[in-house]
Amino acid sequence: MTRTSQDLGDVRWTILKAHPVYTLVNNKTTPQDGTTMKISILDDYHDTLRTLPCFRKLAGHDVTVWNDSVQDLNTLAERLRETDILVLIRERTKIGAPLLERLDKLRLISQRSVYPHIDIDACTRRGVIVSSSQHPGTPSYAAAELTWGLILAAARQIPQQMAALQGGRWQIGPGHTLRDKTLGIFDQITAYCVGAPINVVNPGVLARSTVTGT
Repeated sequence: MTRTSQDLGDVRWTILKAHPVYTLVNNKTTPQDGTTMKISILDDYHDTLRTLPCFRKLAGHDVTVWNDSVQDLNTLAERLRETDILVLIRERTKIGAPLLERLDKLRLISQRSVYPHIDIDACTRRGVIVSSSQHPGTPSYAAAELTWGLILAAARQIPQQMAALQGGRWQIGPGHTLRDKTLGIFDQITAYCVGAPINVVNPGVLARSTVTGT
């Protein structure tokens, strides 16, 4: 186990690194009421949550961030047995009644978006609050940007071009332009593009749109 420190704005954390888990204990402040909550964050594969500005809101609490993914009931029960607040990342871990029945200290589950992986009835019976923002009116810029990346990669054959270059060959073809193409958008996918304006007609259903640029 190695011991390092990291500054996150006005909050300094001591990080005890023991892969695949980070235990973070704030050295500077404690909550105003003097109560320290034990907070567990699951499935942060790429260890990104600590880099977000909102992470500072956990100042003064005992926070454990798990970077691996575990579905075994006994392992989860042991990891979370002292947890007051459980933070989930989407549907990566199932929180069912068998697990909840072994988490006597759990009082709150916090996450974002849909929650088919959480047994709401079991939470209700045990008095566990489930807080899950459905982010109304907030588009998913990350999903939209990645979608555009896939569209461009497919049209211009970027993966194939990279593979050819790495194999010692030069350009294998020009690919296809997006100019004057029709973009079909289903459901709630956000139309978002940097540098190539797009007009979307009637979002939420199949829309005929015009893409400009090359």
